Amino acid sequence: MMLDDVQSKKSAKKMERKQQLKRKIEQKKLLEKQSRKIEVEERIRIAVSKRENMTPEMLLEDQRTRKEARETRKCLHLEQKLLFQKAQESNCHVVFDLQFVNLMSEKELNSLLRQLMLIYSMNGKSQSPVKLVLSSYSEYVENQLMKFHGSENWFIEKTQSSFNEHYADRIHSLVYLTADSEEEIESIDDGIVYVVGGLVDRNRHKGATWYTAQETEIRTRKIPVKKYVQLVNGFSEVLTVNQVFSIVLKLREGLSMMDACYHSIPNRKRINE
Repeated sequence: MMLDDVQSKKSAKKMERKQQLKRKIEQKKLLEKQSRKIEVEERIRIAVSKRENMTPEMLLEDQRTRKEARETRKCLHLEQKLLFQKAQESNCHVVFDLQFVNLMSEKELNSLLRQLMLIYSMNGKSQSPVKLVLSSYSEYVENQLMKFHGSENWFIEKTQSSFNEHYADRIHSLVYLTADSEEEIESIDDGIVYVVGGLVDRNRHKGATWYTAQETEIRTRKIPVKKYVQLVNGFSEVLTVNQVFSIVLKLREGLSMMDACYHSIPNRKRINE
């Protein structure tokens, strides 16, 4: 009975801490919303004040400049849209394996989703984009992703199937990129489907992606980080999801593995020679 009381008290304290954290987050969001509102109102006030002091000639010039800016934004938006569509037609696919969601906390999942946003942006700006696919895509991931503005408009393939089920007819073209592989990769080839484990804090789940590849009997390769980059003491050769993708994209764009690693791995992790 006493043990049950202790566990009950612990659960109550844990719940209270969660509620306090939730209240803090909500309060922070409210303050940020109020701050943005004040900033918008101030910009509007300044703009109105500026226009009130303009001559008719200045007003016409201002209207012309604004119209040109709108047209430029439209052109840029169309150009980016065409690049995203081009990426979906690419013969080189990069799949992000999201089957590890249950191994991560909500904070870690949000970190992963932020990395995917960076990846989507990088791919859209590249002249050699790849087709992006999210495998083992669940309703839970969908709900978390919807918190990020603009994600609902992504040109990206999403499937609830696992990567090996989704590419069952191309199983021999799959290559799992994992730091635990014994074989290195030096280039990116068309017609190959590269799988990247969607996992944050891999040190806590060491070998998870490699074991997944072994279970599905597909090839594995690792990016030879230590071969080309001298890492600062304490830093692992395990890369984040967006760093792996950055290297893949730069190899596609014609850079060597050395240059791709140099431009993708942050300064704080490597020793500049």
